[in-house]
Amino acid sequence: MSKIQQKDINNAAWAACDTFRGVVDPAQYKDYILVMLFVKYISDVWRDHYQEYHRHYGDDDARIRRKLARERFVLPSVEITENRQNEKTGKEATIVVDSFMADFYSLYERRMAPTPPVSSGAIPSPHRR
Repeated sequence: MSKIQQKDINNAAWAACDTFRGVVDPAQYKDYILVMLFVKYISDVWRDHYQEYHRHYGDDDARIRRKLARERFVLPSVEITENRQNEKTGKEATIVVDSFMADFYSLYERRMAPTPPVSSGAIPSPHRR
């Protein structure tokens, strides 16, 4: 594998920025780019910390999550819910259809998926990649 050059990084950054050009009002362009860069940065830092804790604590997920909860930035989890009527009681209930970490990678995977995945209610590990 060849070494990554600065011009390759610059080209990738410009290509990413080009996805917003023409779609976003130029006056608001920097707001979108700065937010996306911040979300990406926080996601990368959080993932690195998760992997470091995983190496240190092994499969003790509860301990890892406690450590992550004490980080400077804590990534929230997202719950997608639906209101459904219970067939037996006739009452409306809110059920969780999907839940996931609100990090760059989870959002990107869902954007590329043909249909939103339905989870078992568990929050996926951020180190899946």
